Amino acid sequence: MDREPRNNHFHIHWIKKKILDWEPFDTHADAQARAQELAGPNEIFTVEELSVKCPVCGGKAATAN
Repeated sequence: MDREPRNNHFHIHWIKKKILDWEPFDTHADAQARAQELAGPNEIFTVEELSVKCPVCGGKAATAN
């Protein structure tokens, strides 16, 4: 997978794990849909919009497909 710099992107934030998921998403809707697929019973998440100061990928996230 090629990596292309981009500005804002989205990550799933798993509340109980207190971490951001590694996978970047281009849209809030894509991240929300994926989180709903992955979430277990009673698992809580939010979708966080991040920029070039992203603690997960430093803003150099690959385009999620």
